[in-house]
Amino acid sequence: MANRSSNRGLVYLRRSTDQQENSLQMQLGWAIESARRLGVEIDASVSDIAHMQSRNLNAYKSIRLDDAISGTKMDRPGLNALRQDVDNDKLVSHVFVQKRDRLGRPEDLFEMGAIERSISSLGVTIVFDDKTVSPNDSGISNLGEDISMLVEYHSGRSWLVRHTERVVESKVLLAKQGAWTGGNAPYGYKRVLVGSDGTILEDLEDGRKVSQAGCHVEIAPGDENELTVVRRILDQKLLGVSDKKIAKVLNQEGIPSPGAGRSRIDQGHKHMVSGKWSSSAIKAVCTNKATIGYLQTGRRSDGTIRRMTKTGHRKLDDNDKDINGNLRQITHEEADTILVKTRHAAQYDPDKWEKVQELRQARGASQRGISRGSDAAKYPLACRVFDQSCGCGSVMYGRSAGEKTMYTCGRYMRSSGAECENNHVDAHALLNQSLHAIRQIVLDRFGRDRLRLRIEARAEMSRVDSGTSTRERELQQLIEQRKKVQRNLETVKDRMTTEEDDDVYSALKARFTELKAELQRVDDAIAQSKKVIDQAVSHSDDIDLAMKLCDSLSLHTNNREFRGSICEFVKKSGLHVGLAFTGAVKGTKKPIRKLTAGIITFSDRDLAVPIHGKDRVASN
Repeated sequence: MANRSSNRGLVYLRRSTDQQENSLQMQLGWAIESARRLGVEIDASVSDIAHMQSRNLNAYKSIRLDDAISGTKMDRPGLNALRQDVDNDKLVSHVFVQKRDRLGRPEDLFEMGAIERSISSLGVTIVFDDKTVSPNDSGISNLGEDISMLVEYHSGRSWLVRHTERVVESKVLLAKQGAWTGGNAPYGYKRVLVGSDGTILEDLEDGRKVSQAGCHVEIAPGDENELTVVRRILDQKLLGVSDKKIAKVLNQEGIPSPGAGRSRIDQGHKHMVSGKWSSSAIKAVCTNKATIGYLQTGRRSDGTIRRMTKTGHRKLDDNDKDINGNLRQITHEEADTILVKTRHAAQYDPDKWEKVQELRQARGASQRGISRGSDAAKYPLACRVFDQSCGCGSVMYGRSAGEKTMYTCGRYMRSSGAECENNHVDAHALLNQSLHAIRQIVLDRFGRDRLRLRIEARAEMSRVDSGTSTRERELQQLIEQRKKVQRNLETVKDRMTTEEDDDVYSALKARFTELKAELQRVDDAIAQSKKVIDQAVSHSDDIDLAMKLCDSLSLHTNNREFRGSICEFVKKSGLHVGLAFTGAVKGTKKPIRKLTAGIITFSDRDLAVPIHGKDRVASN
């Protein structure tokens, strides 16, 4: 494809964590200056970053942004938007990325290389701070440039691995010395800065980071009112009261939960924590060993490159992934964690605390070991359905009641009804309705004939991307080679019929045998090449199947394999379903919740109530 000459650019920005405070501004500043120097038009300013962060945008003006997303992930909303816009907008001629490691630090170098080449192959120039990758429209790969690209991605990945290993080793060393290795202090405790002699130098407020030679951070008993709540919760557990009942009483009394006043990120959206107690918050208080004077580190492990053990770092293995290959959090056995005596005294009787643990173990014995992992086939719309009632905005989670599956308001489930109503919807019916609506949207927009043409165009692009065009060139070269061998064979054959010298005839005969063998090899290669190409280009049956599937989309929802594949489609389409419920009466007096309205969108920004709720949107 020829170079695009419109001189319009896009900027891709990425940072791995929100601790890299000025990283995005520096990247954009470089891009603006580089575009000005090259005479390329980009619509972007530093103030746009704050605008995008406050609204959780991945695409705005000329900026495509992945904020606090690791470069090890290849499926990133900002990167996906960049690739889609470059593909669809033929006026985009340049993409500005400050460094290749901003584009990615991949585990699979060739996958990242393919993404970069897919951009440049469209006629787009990629500008880095130390090089410019020009479009390659010759159809022939430049081996030197490809090797250089892979080496750079390998270098970025290697640095990340070494850095991760150093961080994990440092955490293990600090944990064994009784230091707090990260995050806010547990409920009832505070973080303190401790000198080399063990003296507490100062209290640290949440979020404050300190790097001071010879000092480290520990936790110590904090607010006495919170410690009183901790003891009360443990006393209630000794009496056999459930977590949900304890949480309900604390919420009724208006006692703020551990996360009150803080913000967190769920489903990629930053929001304020409600301040309500939940069963998981009660569990965290009950199992905190700091209450009896011990600091436990390494109970959970969720690293993406290396994971922590009590002896150091380790590589990831199959146990760190679920059945779909996605990374999951691992809970280590007690013997595999780091347990150190703290400087402060126990805040609760250790014998009573151990009794609480025994009661908890006995109470949860019937459910222990039962997987609660998501089932793609059972809940295809998982994390895509949201309660829009009364400004709630909560994710509606999949759950079952007997044979029936449904999506229920997550805020209601977490707070045992303290924060929201029992809003729920039949999962199977919602899936059918959503697929029916998608089919109507697609057919109304394109029409059946135009839709088939789009699918055929996509199939052709897939054929080219898979290297079929390269194989066709190789086939043509083989055909030309066969013609040449055939001509040589005919020449030798003609000379053999007139040659009288026995020695020359013997030489010609040997050459004739060689050429026949070579001709057979070329014929075999041609046959194999044609077979591969035929397999790659025979899209007709697949296209017919796709059209048939579109016509009867909602009829396949009883097929488990089909339902499992819907998740990936839903994810790529950006589908979001918002549902609104109101109170109603069934019969003469039974109060129920009734579904009264719904909306299907392809962007979370189009939901009437933002994810997590209009009253819980966190400012940056």
